[in-house]
Amino acid sequence: MKYYTQLSLVSVLLSSSMPLVAGPLDPPTALGSTNSYTIGDICNRLDTGAAGTQIPFTEPTAAPGSTGCMFNDVMSKAPVADNTNGALINEVLLGNTFWGLRTDGTWGLQTGTLATQTPT
Repeated sequence: MKYYTQLSLVSVLLSSSMPLVAGPLDPPTALGSTNSYTIGDICNRLDTGAAGTQIPFTEPTAAPGSTGCMFNDVMSKAPVADNTNGALINEVLLGNTFWGLRTDGTWGLQTGTLATQTPT
C-alpha cells in the first residue's frame, strides 16, 4: 500500500503545473543605448595599443560575416603568465607603469618601485 501511495503522489506532482520564475525579461537599458567595442578594436589594442571607438549596439540584420579577428585570435594575442621572466614591481623604475605577467600577486597593471639607479 505504501508503494502505491508514493507512486500516486509522484504522478500528481508531475501532472500539476509548477510556477517558474525567470526574472525580468526586459533589457536593463534601452535598445541602442549600450556602447561597446568590436572584436577588431580589441585585437588592434592588443597589437598596437590603438584606443578603439565604442559604438552603439544594434541588432544584426544578417548573418555574421568575417571580422578579420576571432576570439581565438584575441586569446593568442593576450598576455600569458610568466613567473620566470615577468618583471617584478621592484625591477621597474619608480612611477613607470607596466603590465605584470606574474601570478604571484603582480598580474595586471602595475607601477614600478625601483629607485633611479646611478652607475658607479
